[in-house]
Amino acid sequence: MKHTAKLKTLLLSMAIAGSSTIALMPVSAQAGVSANIGVVSQYIFRGIQQNGNSPAAQGGLDYAHDSGFYVGVWGSTVGAKGKENSDIEYDIYGGWSGEFSGVSLGAGVTLYNYGKDVTKDANAWDTSYQELNFSLGYGPFSVGYDIGKHAKMKPTASGGTTDEDYNVLTLNVEYAGAYATWGRGDGFIPRAKYGDKAVEHTWIEVGYGTEIAAGTDVSIAYIHSSKEASGYSSSSGQAKDNGQLVVGITKSFDLM
Repeated sequence: MKHTAKLKTLLLSMAIAGSSTIALMPVSAQAGVSANIGVVSQYIFRGIQQNGNSPAAQGGLDYAHDSGFYVGVWGSTVGAKGKENSDIEYDIYGGWSGEFSGVSLGAGVTLYNYGKDVTKDANAWDTSYQELNFSLGYGPFSVGYDIGKHAKMKPTASGGTTDEDYNVLTLNVEYAGAYATWGRGDGFIPRAKYGDKAVEHTWIEVGYGTEIAAGTDVSIAYIHSSKEASGYSSSSGQAKDNGQLVVGITKSFDLM
């Protein structure tokens, strides 16, 4: 979800990029190992709150190769602050990005994981997700498409879980640090609240990020989600307002 460490840090680590963050990793990123740490006023992913109205601490470690291949790990606090469902999200990802005649292409895999197991802990924040990520871009415009599956929040009678398929589409435009994203998720929201039926939700993000010192970036974004996403969030004791403002700061380090 992110790179040069800058765009990756701004769009992924700042948790305001929406959907195909990994696949949008710029092809101009230099080879090497980098790390980033930061904090956001709240963690919103694909229009859905991940930690109520509480700040979230985040950070990641990445390796990029001159050939365009990259791997990394990224983590964040999730769940309502001080609540039993507080947890740690840790994501592992890898893929490739390149550019041909001005057209950028990307393909990758993302594994979203959590510290608590929903089949063993009733206070688990979420289940694991597995995704294939694809992107296509030209100039300031890009489109992302993600295909994934995740285990149901409610275990089966045998104590296991069954998988739910979903897909996410994003349309993005970015210029001089400003960006806008429209996204649609089909089946991404867990189905328990909606009678075990796949739910479609949408969101819009507009934001701006800039470097205020060497390796230090700040950002601000406004995210407006459809009622399906905000309704799902409120069922977990989070804000019912489907318009949210997110600010954050991230520090990046080149390690190698």
